[in-house]
Amino acid sequence: MAEVREWLIKNDLQELVETFEQNNFKSLDLLSDIEESDLKEMGITAVGTKKLFFKKVKGLKETPAVQPQPRLIQTSKFKVRALPFEK
Repeated sequence: MAEVREWLIKNDLQELVETFEQNNFKSLDLLSDIEESDLKEMGITAVGTKKLFFKKVKGLKETPAVQPQPRLIQTSKFKVRALPFEK
């Protein structure tokens, strides 16, 4: 639950922390499956809050879990070059 709590606070949705904890949301992957009817069932009715939630969830879906890192190779005794990112 800490993962969801931290994400809500980070995204200025701290007023939803208790509601999500009461409804047993334990991981971020569950957030992308939430629909407006789910929020209504949980008692979240403020239009602005719902819009912000869905906007932030959309950003969560678009952000890769792991950022690609450049590979470093040593080309001589003293030089190191970065190679293009690998996917």
